[in-house]
Amino acid sequence: VNFSCTRYETFSGLKGYERTFVGENGNAIHVPEKDILVVKGQEVPTQQGHLLVLGLGKDVHLKEHRGLEDTILEAKDNNGIIVADHPFYKDGIGQYLEQNPDLVRQLDAIETFNGEASLWLPSLTPRNANRKASDFFYDRENDFKWRAHVGSLASSDGHSFSELGKNWTA
Repeated sequence: VNFSCTRYETFSGLKGYERTFVGENGNAIHVPEKDILVVKGQEVPTQQGHLLVLGLGKDVHLKEHRGLEDTILEAKDNNGIIVADHPFYKDGIGQYLEQNPDLVRQLDAIETFNGEASLWLPSLTPRNANRKASDFFYDRENDFKWRAHVGSLASSDGHSFSELGKNWTA
């Protein structure tokens, strides 16, 4: 398992602030002095794009580069919270979800704001990716009955310790 899949385990063992594991399978760490909760997540590359799975147990890592449906099943088998992260940014699954709207019901949330996706670089990154994700989630013209069961999420897309806490929801 490479470092990108073990950041949570690395973070849990760092010296510094007092921290305690929360949850039956050690899937979150509470840092009382800062009053923050860090939940383990894995951004899983699939054949259709990236999927974020939160709440996996300590030392649980999902297989990568398989079909989206297989990854969703494995995430559910491991009690993961399944999120379409940066769905209309680089490597997002937004277009696949537009073509396969029944899959949205398999998700727990759609990331409607991603800190990294707010950056637009002409010819390099998609423009208005967050707006498109928000429009997809809040689309009132379509009968998206799944919205009653699927939440909206904002995150920093923190791929390094220095990015943690840059975006949050209140």
